[in-house]
Amino acid sequence: MFRAPEARAVYAVAAAVAADREQVVRAWTRNERTRILAALPLEEVLRDAVPAPAYQRLAPKAAALRLEGWRDHAIAVEFGVTDKTIAKAIRWLPA
Repeated sequence: MFRAPEARAVYAVAAAVAADREQVVRAWTRNERTRILAALPLEEVLRDAVPAPAYQRLAPKAAALRLEGWRDHAIAVEFGVTDKTIAKAIRWLPA
């Protein structure tokens, strides 16, 4: 199998270090750099956050009205959405 000179050098250094530590070394691959970069911790700040869907915004209010005895259709008329949206909002809340 052909390996670039840089790859042979990296493999030779890794083999020497492993021999000193009595570790088993696997062959260097082209994906090695990708795996190393993937292991780095990454923090990202969400700047353009999408607002929550309507059913998630309405869920606490809809659940409170349902506990008062309101039907889904009446709650939907109150908020200007469909009764399916209200049912989905109440299902979305944790039990």
